[in-house]
Amino acid sequence: MLVLSTADWAAPLWTNKQYMACELALENDVEYFESLGLRRPELSMRDLTRIGRRLVRRRGPHPGHELPRRRPPSLRIRTPLVVPYHKGPVRVLNKKVIEAMSTRWRGAPHRVLWTYTPTTYGLELAAPTVYHCVDLLSAYPGIDRDVMASGEQQLARSGAIAIGSSRVVCEHLRRVGFARVVEWPNVADVDRFVHDPSVQERVPGRVVFGGNVSPYKIDASLVAAILARAPTAEVIVAGPIAEGGGKSWPALRELSDHGVRFIGNRSIDELAALYRTASVAIIPYLLNDYTKGVLPLKLFEYLAAGLPIVSSRLENLPDLDRLDLFVTAGPEQFAAAVISLLQGPSVADARRRMDVARANSWTTRGVEARALVQSIVAGGS
Repeated sequence: MLVLSTADWAAPLWTNKQYMACELALENDVEYFESLGLRRPELSMRDLTRIGRRLVRRRGPHPGHELPRRRPPSLRIRTPLVVPYHKGPVRVLNKKVIEAMSTRWRGAPHRVLWTYTPTTYGLELAAPTVYHCVDLLSAYPGIDRDVMASGEQQLARSGAIAIGSSRVVCEHLRRVGFARVVEWPNVADVDRFVHDPSVQERVPGRVVFGGNVSPYKIDASLVAAILARAPTAEVIVAGPIAEGGGKSWPALRELSDHGVRFIGNRSIDELAALYRTASVAIIPYLLNDYTKGVLPLKLFEYLAAGLPIVSSRLENLPDLDRLDLFVTAGPEQFAAAVISLLQGPSVADARRRMDVARANSWTTRGVEARALVQSIVAGGS
């Protein structure tokens, strides 16, 4: 299998791409192609560092960053040295690089392309293809909408199977023209977060967010409203700053001035330990064209830790019982919901949330993904 990813293997935050590659590699030989650079690079230390790592082909984790899983022996990481621009004459150069790197895969008697990017440089013509669309990529700042639209249309014409991570994404894929669309909501590595809820580690008043602290995703007004109404609450934010584009924005300093504690990126086990001490988790997302298609992976991490969740009114949130997920509109309602939960969950409610999370794990999704591959290779429907 060839997995075309939109993320480097050792990215500060693992998402669908790396986890799925690990699951597929349990029964298949997998070549994992790191990001082809869909987003325009920025003049920032983050992007300059990424370019430097790519040029020297360093595949190890970032300093102080522990990867969530070991690389399976049957998974090989490839680092395409392509120009992060996918129009005009540059495409010819990039295509030659991709073709040269995929020679081994194209020579295999049984092969499947599993791509997270619609920019595939014709690889979908060489094998049955799965397009795993986990975000509305064309809505992300810095990504060329025309390139994304053209690539998706080509994949649809080629007969690729499309997988969407949410209802909105699946509707988009059907409009593009994919004949077969499968809805697979995001899941999480839930076993790392489940614990014995009867062991009391909760800190009353502790609120947590774990994820990418991005100006394209986080609504700072929602977080500020919590501390404005409950100044004794402790709000802890863990994650990289603006990973995937965008600079840190003035709201970061403002939130720090309000008392939000930023602790930087943490390993998955460190996050699990943090969540065990929290009373409530938050998803304070902006409502925009990009988040319209988002179903946050962190949702099931929070539930696996037994936490009640307060979220902004995202379109793709699952229909969970009120004790699992409080969906709110506006800063005042968001803050009020968080404050009502500051004493922490009961043991019974925590256990019930963990059961919900277990049904949405990578263990279950991996079985489904490998079965799909077996069906494709066997020529099934």
